[in-house]
Amino acid sequence: MNHQNASKCISRVAQVQQHLIAHPSVQGRTRDKPIILYDLRSRVGAWSVSTQLPKYMENQPELRKLGIAPTAVSRRTGLEFYTLPAIRDQGTGRSVETDDYVSVVDSSVIAEYLDETYPEHPIFPADSKALQSVFVMWIKTNIYPLVGRLIVSSIPDILASEREKQYFRDAQKRIFGKDINDVCPKGEIRQKVWQQLGQQFDTLDEHLSRNRSGDFVMGETVSYADMVLVALFLWMKNSPSGGQRDGEEFKTVWDVMKSWHNGRWARLMDAMAQYMEQK
Repeated sequence: MNHQNASKCISRVAQVQQHLIAHPSVQGRTRDKPIILYDLRSRVGAWSVSTQLPKYMENQPELRKLGIAPTAVSRRTGLEFYTLPAIRDQGTGRSVETDDYVSVVDSSVIAEYLDETYPEHPIFPADSKALQSVFVMWIKTNIYPLVGRLIVSSIPDILASEREKQYFRDAQKRIFGKDINDVCPKGEIRQKVWQQLGQQFDTLDEHLSRNRSGDFVMGETVSYADMVLVALFLWMKNSPSGGQRDGEEFKTVWDVMKSWHNGRWARLMDAMAQYMEQK
């Protein structure tokens, strides 16, 4: 399995990293004691906003070997399920020579662990964890499904191998009960999905506009909520779901919505670039 650099700040948002390339951190960690991020690979870098089953890359044995625990076990079959992203933190004062480390799985759990372990740059500031949790739940409930309907059929195009592409197609067919090419709506139904997506972002913009200043969810303060939004934007940006809207051609959903609300979302993406540095 390949690894990736996950420095103290960058690794806090596992969703927004280039996948499966490892470089020990040099920002707050030593080269002997890095935080290593494990995530799904693709041809375009970051693409997935949610935790996925890594069986899809047949790397369950690798995760077991690394000491990363399963996230679920089937009551009926006893089958262990391993999910990504995951991290191994070897910089907690334990001995690298004896291979001591802390392993954490799932984006939100990773974010909370890093926030508590390295509190000098908090992403859940001022007792905001509960409110951020509600915000993230709202995003996942109201926006993720709409974006998914627009881009899911394009995801095989960005995966790294034919085997992974076929696994993804088969998995989606089991979920939706039909071929992946038939999942994304077409014609008037697709335009309705676009309209619904726009309405949800209208609602989000209305609430964020109540901040006195700043383009972050908490105004001038960076938080985990910003990382969840930017992960969503990267999913849009790196999935080639081209088409036509309002008479203009576009390559990705991001190409269309980045200019919405006077460029608010593009400004947020730019402001978060320093936390998405890929080395």
